[in-house]
Amino acid sequence: MLHTMSSDIRSLDVRIWMLVLLLILPYPGFSAGRGDIAPNFSLPLIANPPNGTKTADKNAQPLFQLLDLADYKGRIVYIDFWQTNCAPCRESLPMLSRMRDEFDRKDVEILAISTDPDPRDALTFIEQHNISLPVLSDPGAIVAGQYGLSALPAAYIVDRAGYINSVKHGYTTGHTEIVRNKLRDLSNSDHLLEKQ
Repeated sequence: MLHTMSSDIRSLDVRIWMLVLLLILPYPGFSAGRGDIAPNFSLPLIANPPNGTKTADKNAQPLFQLLDLADYKGRIVYIDFWQTNCAPCRESLPMLSRMRDEFDRKDVEILAISTDPDPRDALTFIEQHNISLPVLSDPGAIVAGQYGLSALPAAYIVDRAGYINSVKHGYTTGHTEIVRNKLRDLSNSDHLLEKQ
C-alpha cells in the first residue's frame, strides 16, 4: 500500500510540473506579431543603464538591476534580440548603438536583449565594441520564447500604447536605415496625433 501511495504522489508531482511548464512556457507556434500587445518582461540589465534609471548606489554596477518593458509605456521601444555567436547580430548591434543617439530617449529607446547562455560573453562583446545600448540578459531565452523567435537577430518595434508595430527576423544590408525611417515615421505620426 505504501508503495502505491508514493507512486500516486510521484504521478501527481509530474502532473503538477507539466501544468506549471504549460503555464510558463510559450505555446508552440506562438509568435508575437504586428498588432499584438508586446509581451511584458522584466530582465536584468547587464550594461549601460538608460538615462533616468534609478539605482540605490550611483557607483553600483547595473548587473541585477531589472528593467521592465512596462516602464517604457508612452515611448516607442525598439527591442533587439541578439547573441554573440550570431554574425549578423555582431554587425547590427554597433549600428543600432550609434543610431540610438539620433533619438530623444524620452521619445524612443532601443534595448538589446542578449540570449547568450553566459552573460559574460555579451559583456565582453559590448566592451570590445563600445556598445552604448542598454543591454539586458535573457540567458534561458524565456523572453525570446514569449516573443516566438525563429531567428537571430530579431527586432520588434513597440508603439507608445504597447502594441507591436513591426517585426523583423534576420539582418540585411540597409536594415539600419529602414529601422531609422520606421522609428522617425512612428515618432512623427504619434506627435501629429497628439497635436490634434
